[in-house]
Amino acid sequence: MRLIYFLFGICGYGLCLSQGWAGAYQGTVNGDPTTVNIILTGEQISGTYVETSNEYDIKGQIKSATHFEGELLIKNTGLQLGTFKAMLDRNVLTMDMLLLGVTPLKASFTRMGLESNQSNAAIQQPTVTAKVTAPHDGFDRDPAVIGHWSQQEVMNSGFGDNAASLAMIYFLTINADGTFIQEKASAGGGSTWSSNSRRELDVQGHWYTKDQIMYVRPAGQAQYIRLNRYLFHEGALVFKTDQGKYLIWNRGSN
Repeated sequence: MRLIYFLFGICGYGLCLSQGWAGAYQGTVNGDPTTVNIILTGEQISGTYVETSNEYDIKGQIKSATHFEGELLIKNTGLQLGTFKAMLDRNVLTMDMLLLGVTPLKASFTRMGLESNQSNAAIQQPTVTAKVTAPHDGFDRDPAVIGHWSQQEVMNSGFGDNAASLAMIYFLTINADGTFIQEKASAGGGSTWSSNSRRELDVQGHWYTKDQIMYVRPAGQAQYIRLNRYLFHEGALVFKTDQGKYLIWNRGSN
């Protein structure tokens, strides 16, 4: 599971902002258009992180003239999805994220305009990538990986009345014509809330295999990139990441 210039001055104990961090930034995360909307209140940062149609809350604090740190929270729940450190270099905002405490992710976002620091600042919604067509690249493609696959991740947080959980379900279809599509859906809840999302596009593009390694080219990208080494275990498609983690996809019907 896709962000002008800023001037700071020191005012006594806190920071004075000649131009705020507030506004919308746009970039691409895992091939998906992503928007980061920042709201500034004193030295506190809030806002939203929108990847395709998935929206998360931002909560953070300014640490210096060029960076702030914070959390990504599942929308309206306070349940933490990950942490991040954000650095600003003129018109580029770079976020180093750690999702679920195990998955590192780094992405850069570019300032979209000169929006003022208002809580109702508009967020530009990203568009869904059009359906990809079969490639004509001549690469080999392992027929064993072709088919429908699914994977589920469950996150839990808190205890007692504060307990909450979220299940993310991913659906991966690998086609013989060299295209693939990954979709996702989620369901979660706690003692006073529940949330469900419909199945929707996550990423799509082209694929090929070589020496038990899968390579993918997300829609809109010019080059293939190395994904992971793969193997099969008891009918499941297993990817081994560079961090030594195994991602297990079970075969099923989509």
